[in-house]
Amino acid sequence: MSSSSSDGIVTPDDSENSGSGSDNDDDLDVETQNKFYEAEEIVDDGNGDREKLAEAITLLNEVITMVAEAPKGTDFEEPWGLKALELIVEVHGKLGESEQMIQNFERLMEMMKQGELDRKDSESTCSKLLGNLDNQPLAVVKQMYNLAFQACQAQTKNINVKLWYKLKMKYAQLLMARAEYGSLPRIMREMEQWCENEESQGRKCVNEMVQLSAMDIELCSLRKDNDRLKVLYKKSIVLIQSAAADNKVTGIINECGGKMHMHDGDYNEAKKNFYEAFSAYNALGDNKRDKCLKYLLVATMLHNGEACDKLEADINLLTQEGAQQNEKKIEEKKREIHGLKQVDIFSDPGMAPRKDCPNIKFLSELVNAYMMNDINRFNEIFNANKQEIMDDQFVNTYVEDILLSVRTQVVIRLLKPYTEISMKFIADELQISLVDVELLLVSLILDGKLSGSIDQINQSLRVQSAEHAQGSKRFVAMGKWANQIGGMNNGIVAKVSG
Repeated sequence: MSSSSSDGIVTPDDSENSGSGSDNDDDLDVETQNKFYEAEEIVDDGNGDREKLAEAITLLNEVITMVAEAPKGTDFEEPWGLKALELIVEVHGKLGESEQMIQNFERLMEMMKQGELDRKDSESTCSKLLGNLDNQPLAVVKQMYNLAFQACQAQTKNINVKLWYKLKMKYAQLLMARAEYGSLPRIMREMEQWCENEESQGRKCVNEMVQLSAMDIELCSLRKDNDRLKVLYKKSIVLIQSAAADNKVTGIINECGGKMHMHDGDYNEAKKNFYEAFSAYNALGDNKRDKCLKYLLVATMLHNGEACDKLEADINLLTQEGAQQNEKKIEEKKREIHGLKQVDIFSDPGMAPRKDCPNIKFLSELVNAYMMNDINRFNEIFNANKQEIMDDQFVNTYVEDILLSVRTQVVIRLLKPYTEISMKFIADELQISLVDVELLLVSLILDGKLSGSIDQINQSLRVQSAEHAQGSKRFVAMGKWANQIGGMNNGIVAKVSG
């Protein structure tokens, strides 16, 4: 038996049977253990010192020799040889000695091929060592992973059926993180074929298929391949119903689904997706939650702004048809607008703690200014945080839409008391140029959101009254009717003449 001293070094207990085989095993185990821990301590405290790390490697090689030369049947408390070889691979990686790192990793993979590692050790060794390659050149990463793939396929016993797939997914995720997209479609096809083969042998792979689908969706989103993304998204939503998908996979699918719906202008569905993505990432404590919360705020602005614009247009139409006779409908739509402007997404318990985070707070305040049509406050917040807004490529895509929406609402509010209004006044209120004001007004008139005409000589907008607009509609309708009668008359004359 052995005991541990206060400094961490293991010492053998005194025993009357010190000459027994069991005690000899204990002595060897203690000696091997102490040498391993000594090397481990040097690695932990070495701070990158090459001489100390080289000393650690020497000690670790001695551990491997001691285990290899131990009498057959020696009972070690831990697989010290395996642990030592793993640590040697890590140390060579720290030293930037790629060739030696690969050589020693290959030794481990040979042990795995021969079944010297059980299933648990095989997975633990591969996951740990391949997870330390973030700073290694891609060629080294590829070589290490290929050794692992080959070892998985050549195992003769202690076979871990799913290890090949897990390592392929780990490799694909690393390539995704490095924006190395070239070989990803081929790798994903290989994984898909593996899933199909497993399914054909009666082993369910629905979780792996959902995970694979999430990666494919993420790749399509990055490449802006919206057509394929739509197909994959629908497939994933069906698959996820019968899978025990983890929060990371759920987050990816919903985040990309939200971006897809934003691209299609379906801001309401995008809101739902970004909410689900935030919830999934939040459960993991993943920093992606703040990104999805930003996207949710943007989708909320655009959805509520679009809905308010539509309601305002409906109110204008009802007013033109007769304000008095449509009074109840108009009031109902005004209440809907008020409700849209009072939405507070931070009333959700999961989101409330994020409200005052610096990277979220300014966007939350921007939404509030937007909802209240406070153009001065909106411009102040937007200009103060313009760089951060523009730096997010996805948010940047919708900046023009957000600006158009808030300016539209402000213009409609400004015009209500007037029959004619100076374009300079509108420009000053919106804090934009006269050229931009004219483009905005033309767009609103053509979209039917505004009834009026631009007087370019006086640089003003003449707003049609409800009665005038209704009269204009009647005039247009009568003109069409007259044209139809004229057409019929010409037809009759032609037949009589014939």
